Amino acid sequence: MSIAIASEFEVRGVRFVVVPKDELQKLLREVAEPNPRDKEMIDFAKLIDPAEVLPGIIGNELRAARETAGLTQAQLAKKLNRSQGFVCGAERGSTKVSVRYVEKVLKVCGLPSDWKSSPR
Repeated sequence: MSIAIASEFEVRGVRFVVVPKDELQKLLREVAEPNPRDKEMIDFAKLIDPAEVLPGIIGNELRAARETAGLTQAQLAKKLNRSQGFVCGAERGSTKVSVRYVEKVLKVCGLPSDWKSSPR
């Protein structure tokens, strides 16, 4: 069985992978037959808080874009008229960024607006 991993990242020391929802559902169907004795199904929404995970995914993509362009954080920051600390925080996922910021990073890095990094 093969699963396409869309992204891999770490949050507070825990490794996560993001897979398309249909792939996850297929995997769950293949791995386990429902046990009638189970009274409760796993509620994945309670396991992962998207607001906590999404900044890490975006940060990984920002870092990959910068590295693809061969820029340091300081060089990118200068081109964006931002501080190196801001760029670092955006890549770590600790600084909230807008869609506009992501678009500027991609443009400065010479990448198309729909660019996505290769799965690791």
